[in-house]
Amino acid sequence: CTSRAHFDLKSSNIAVSFVNYVVNQSASNMENITFIGSEPRSTSPVEIATSIACILAIFVNFCVLLVIYIGPRAFRTPTFFFISSLATADLLTGITILLAIFLPVSDHSWERIVLKGLAVVCFSASVNNLMVIAGDRYLKINDDRRYGTVFTNRSAAILIVLTWICAISLFLVAPLVGWSCGEDFCTCPRDAMCVCDKNYCSQSFTPFSKSYLIVGVSYFVVSLIAMVGLYWAIFASVRRRAGSKRHRNGSVVGPVASRGPFVMIHRRREIRLAKTLVIVMGVFFICWLPVVTLFVYDVIVDDKRLIVWFDYCLASAVIHPLANPIIYSLRLPRM
Repeated sequence: CTSRAHFDLKSSNIAVSFVNYVVNQSASNMENITFIGSEPRSTSPVEIATSIACILAIFVNFCVLLVIYIGPRAFRTPTFFFISSLATADLLTGITILLAIFLPVSDHSWERIVLKGLAVVCFSASVNNLMVIAGDRYLKINDDRRYGTVFTNRSAAILIVLTWICAISLFLVAPLVGWSCGEDFCTCPRDAMCVCDKNYCSQSFTPFSKSYLIVGVSYFVVSLIAMVGLYWAIFASVRRRAGSKRHRNGSVVGPVASRGPFVMIHRRREIRLAKTLVIVMGVFFICWLPVVTLFVYDVIVDDKRLIVWFDYCLASAVIHPLANPIIYSLRLPRM
């Protein structure tokens, strides 16, 4: 009986030793585990600041839409329809960035494509709306009579729909049907950032390809050049007309004066609106420049550390949808 008890005690000690070994070994292995993409996603101070800016951007752009909707009849014009579309893009930018920060994701790459693709859609829709607004201002100031036949409420609605369809098709649908670095080239752990091993895959904007970044950057640069050209033509025309006026006894004579003071006041308002939209365009360029610069560097250099810098560059981009309503309120007293 004593030997049996001794045997049972010895067996128990062996079992306990084995369990302790397994537990210690497992703990040691857990310490050595390195997540493929990054640490499991946690909210950083930069993401918290970005989230606060997104919430404010959603609120103020909703106010812009509300003002245009319930405001005076003067806001029922194609220009303000385009501004409302721009405000919608800014509002959705805030929502998509919030979703990308806080929404849990699985190990499927298509979820990242949808979340990030929606943000790019909002960015490209903003570019498209700014382009349309530049064309609207150009025709309004340089050929007011023709403007009424070209930019009607119906044509404005069609242009707005086309700008969104173009953005969705190019920057969201195309990546989902194959224009991206999917699960064959990227590893996407649950609630962590993806890592792509191929040279033609982006390192800062995974799981997208570098060709996607090239198209996005080119889209941004070409649109910016076109907008600068249109606004330059607008103000060159205004200066040319101002130079042709003659002042006599404190009054203005010439073709502009013959059209009456009401037309002159109306033209000043249109020029002020054009200057306001130039400021909006400039703020847009400055705020998105860090992201565009990062993408250009990503295309040239294959550096996996770039993914860490994306959050910092994105923080400056969020300033744009937050700044637009402030610019409207300071520059357009009616709003």
